[in-house]
Amino acid sequence: MNYVVKLFPEITLKSASLRRRYITALQINIHTILSSIDQEIKVLREWDRLVVQVTPSADQAALVDALGRISGIQKILAVRILNTFDPEVMLTAVRTAFGSQLNGKTFAVQVKRSGSHEFTSLGLARRIGGALLDEFPSCGVDLDNPQLPIRLEVNSKNTLLVEAEYPGLGGYPVGTQEEVLSLISGGFDSAVASMQLIKRGCKVHYCFFNLGGAQHSRGVKQMAVNLWQRYGASHRVRFFEVNFAQVLAQILERIPVGNQGVVLKRSMLRVADSLAQRWEIPALVTGEALGQVSSQTLTNLNAIDRASETVVLRPLVSWDKPDIIDMARRIGVAELAASIPEFCAAISSNPNARVKLTKVELDEERLDADILQNAIDAVQYFDIKDLMQELETAAPLTELLTELRCVANSQTDTTMSSTEDVLTDVLMNVIIDVRPDAQNSTLAPQLRKHSKLNIQHIPYYRILTEFAKLDQSKNYFLYCDKGVMSGMQVAHLRERGFSNVQVWQQ
Repeated sequence: MNYVVKLFPEITLKSASLRRRYITALQINIHTILSSIDQEIKVLREWDRLVVQVTPSADQAALVDALGRISGIQKILAVRILNTFDPEVMLTAVRTAFGSQLNGKTFAVQVKRSGSHEFTSLGLARRIGGALLDEFPSCGVDLDNPQLPIRLEVNSKNTLLVEAEYPGLGGYPVGTQEEVLSLISGGFDSAVASMQLIKRGCKVHYCFFNLGGAQHSRGVKQMAVNLWQRYGASHRVRFFEVNFAQVLAQILERIPVGNQGVVLKRSMLRVADSLAQRWEIPALVTGEALGQVSSQTLTNLNAIDRASETVVLRPLVSWDKPDIIDMARRIGVAELAASIPEFCAAISSNPNARVKLTKVELDEERLDADILQNAIDAVQYFDIKDLMQELETAAPLTELLTELRCVANSQTDTTMSSTEDVLTDVLMNVIIDVRPDAQNSTLAPQLRKHSKLNIQHIPYYRILTEFAKLDQSKNYFLYCDKGVMSGMQVAHLRERGFSNVQVWQQ
């Protein structure tokens, strides 16, 4: 079997020199990716298409699947190449390919011809169609909506019998546009935004701001590797990991509640801008959509952008959330994205929808610039293939949110088995409310009904530094509204060797 790759239509509209460059890039990308499936594969270039020649023993389904995920391809035709213009030989090939499928179905012979031949397109179609009707009387002809289209493409070199057609990804070949750095969180938005830039021909590198510890890191790394393996494996890319826990803690302690979200994003852009300039990457990419949350109003996006000298691209700026989730399903990352909690949700629940840039800049003067610089200096750099090897040896990622909430239960034999066990000796157990605004909010209903419990308040961004000072003869249960931040801090404490802490669950 051979495959004809039809180009994304915009490629054929380019100037001759650009068209050649784009086709050459696509030719190289196809060979790079498919050679792992068939080492003897050949990719031949023609003016407006590529012909992929594969060995008969190759996994055809895997080849078609891989071709369908390479940007720059509009559609893929599985073809039989006939080195003849003899209508009788063509008829024999059609009979062999479609004879078992014709009985009781409607068909249409469709001929596309270029060059000079002894027959016309219509004449060839009628000749082959008539012969099939005589041989298979139970079938019929339907030129408008046939159940079985039979397609022949005749050119000056040979005849192609199309046996199947598959959709391509579209877009431009990876590497034909400049590089970008995507701020990836592991959720739906950043994954789809990254994919949109891959599809436009960019080599996409990834920058991850770790707020959730090892489990969060593992989930986001898996997302980046997934995107790269499926859509960008023709090029090597980098993954940057930034430990942002201390920066976040300082923002929550020193920045007014309404401006915390914008200041956090400005801090992230400053780091990403530094990395982009160091590695000569001309653009940043985020998954923000206009109005999706309060920090994504035009006013706030403008204030956020002022923190970066590198241009910020937002390919999803006008997308609706259901469309983003639907696209995540189509590109095969929805299930993973749904399992990774949004740690930025820890930022205040009452953000300012229209910040004043001058006020934000004054607020930022309260921050210690050394902490942000330390985060930049401590950035970890990974080649995407190294991440792939790391994940291959790691435990399978199930649902990260569940894992965070239950991490203590899975790692110790001394963990209390239920909430009722906690109540049997309230003096030996303490609930720590880690919500940053807990002192100024009503006690959560699930805690309020247990009036005898020993409840303390330590904001989650201080728990790592203060937990060691607590009485380690007691068992501690961390609480927050959704279990995300408490789960994250339990995971951190477990990594540091503390076994007397778990998430409060009802």
